[in-house]
Amino acid sequence: MSVRPLAIAFLSLCALAASASEALPLLTTARQVRALSPEESLRRYPVRLQGVITYYEPSRWLAFLQDETCGIYVELDTRTEVSTGSFVEITGVTGPGIVGRLVQGQSEHGRILPTLLGRAPLPAPTPLDLEAGEHADLDAQWIVVSGTVSNITERNGRAVLQITDGERVMRVVVPGFFDSERLPFYLDGLKVHAQGVLGVGSEHGAGSDHLYTPTLNEITIDPSSTAERFRAPEPAYRTLVGSVVVDGQLCRVRGQVSYFEPGRGFFLDTHDAVDWKSVLWIQTSQPVTPRLGEWMEAAGHSDVLDLQPALRNSVVRSLGPGAELWPYQTDGIKLLSGDLNGKLMKVEAKLASEQPELEKGIWIISAGASLALAKLAPAAGALPTFPPGSRVSITAVVLQKRTPGLEPPPAPFSYVLLMRKPSDALLLAPPSWLEDWRIRRLLGGTLAIAALGAIWAFSLHRKVKRQTEIIRRHVADEAVHQERARIARDLHDEIGSNLGSLALLSQMAQDEFHEPPPVRAEFGEIHRIARKSFDALRDIVWLTAHDGLTRDAFEKRLRDAADSLLAGVAHEIAIDLSALPDPTPPDFARHLLLILKEALHNAVRHAHARRIVVNIRASHSSVELQVIDDGCGFSLDAAAESAGLPGMRERAVMLKGLLEIASQPGSGTRIALHIPMQTLEAA
Repeated sequence: MSVRPLAIAFLSLCALAASASEALPLLTTARQVRALSPEESLRRYPVRLQGVITYYEPSRWLAFLQDETCGIYVELDTRTEVSTGSFVEITGVTGPGIVGRLVQGQSEHGRILPTLLGRAPLPAPTPLDLEAGEHADLDAQWIVVSGTVSNITERNGRAVLQITDGERVMRVVVPGFFDSERLPFYLDGLKVHAQGVLGVGSEHGAGSDHLYTPTLNEITIDPSSTAERFRAPEPAYRTLVGSVVVDGQLCRVRGQVSYFEPGRGFFLDTHDAVDWKSVLWIQTSQPVTPRLGEWMEAAGHSDVLDLQPALRNSVVRSLGPGAELWPYQTDGIKLLSGDLNGKLMKVEAKLASEQPELEKGIWIISAGASLALAKLAPAAGALPTFPPGSRVSITAVVLQKRTPGLEPPPAPFSYVLLMRKPSDALLLAPPSWLEDWRIRRLLGGTLAIAALGAIWAFSLHRKVKRQTEIIRRHVADEAVHQERARIARDLHDEIGSNLGSLALLSQMAQDEFHEPPPVRAEFGEIHRIARKSFDALRDIVWLTAHDGLTRDAFEKRLRDAADSLLAGVAHEIAIDLSALPDPTPPDFARHLLLILKEALHNAVRHAHARRIVVNIRASHSSVELQVIDDGCGFSLDAAAESAGLPGMRERAVMLKGLLEIASQPGSGTRIALHIPMQTLEAA
């Protein structure tokens, strides 16, 4: 038997074995993904996981999933409809992440569209002891932290609570707080137990751990703090109002709920031995939903809010159900003359108009000789539809715009009626045909018809004048366009030619002259700078010469710039700008292109990245840019004023966008830019 066929067979078997060894196994648990080293995760192991979404903040591309083994960061597509508590299945590939491993998508944009399987309870939290020090092993896990709230601030639409336990600090992030007045100040100084997802060095590098908590419902007050707060004194109502401006004392009241607004507070009909029926506004963002008539107890600081005696930053608790309060009957005259602030009243009035352009669920009514606003509580549903002029009965809490004890102003809209539910508005009688508004409309129509002849002649004159102005503007715009084209042409012909010559001469000197290595290196640096300057000038010329770029031309320019800068580096580029306006505004195009080039230049030149991923996508609501590299990374504090970062941030501000940079030494860099589509529509 010949040796050659045996050798060929042996080599074939070795090739098959090597091919089989390259087949990556499917990972089906989060712990398998987290166990990979950063180098192994770059091999893009296939992943299929089932678990519950423990935190999802689509505006920041932030999502965590936890299965039966542990939690992990996942890159979800913002088009998904999932939320915290969704039980999903995801399919993707592994990636290195900034701190731990992650799962990213196989789609064109590198993000995952999960399959919704239903709802599931959040996992049992793992207790975390702040005094224990490092806890990187709990990164992305659903945990519970205990401590005292020492500071509460608003940052980029989030509530940030600082929880301390001894000398250790944990920052708790709760999304959805764009109004600083609704921050959970009632938690200040209290011991709490906060559940959420631990992010180790998640936003600002190592040492900046965060607890991502979906809602305030996951932050509970320790019973000891609750008991201490409700040991505050319970003064008589008149004593409370008399001292409210003096010291903002901590005090306690109890009574029945007459009106409630989620996230703001409620009116409480207080009851005490001295003054049985009095009303107090209880300001709190505590996540409670008391029923009308329910008995509640509140402990807070006395204050005046919107000219109404109030308890500020209150902690509240239910004392049990109660019968819904019975309203007092009144009329428009008594509403102006009596001190009815906060009282539940029933009044008959005429519906003047609905005002959907001001706010949904708001009426203008006429009660007696005065006009007033009648509003439905937020999230209470929709008001019934009655024609203007209808006689209606309204049950509502009265909010007078004056200081208690002073004479009311005679002006219209000096009070507001706060309806609690749609059934608080009842139709008493439809409008009469002899209503004043019908007569006014008839007279107005007659005058309008009589004036049509004069208006027609006047409109012809204005139309001719307007057309003349349009022609003049067109001529001026054409002149501006020609001047911009001339400037771009001169820049290209003069400065571009000189830079090209400088690059060519430095290359020739480097290749042909036998100079010492240091001199050759200097020529090489001159050549590199000349080429970079020429490329930058070409971008400026290209952007200056166009008033508006076609969408396809802009997408091609982005792709060409990325390919040019990433030559010699393993990279992936995914660009989809189909949702952009066509043509694309030039200022937007210039800033986005230069941000992309600066990010790629830093990744190649400074981070020495071996693999770079670029994703640019436009949707109906935003434009998203993401650059991820596996380079050496850097400290954000040390690089705050270098590597072109200030310029990138300034351009992001000009686009009214949000630029996020996540990096730390040795762990790569992730740059994400979020630009609202309103920026392009306003351009």
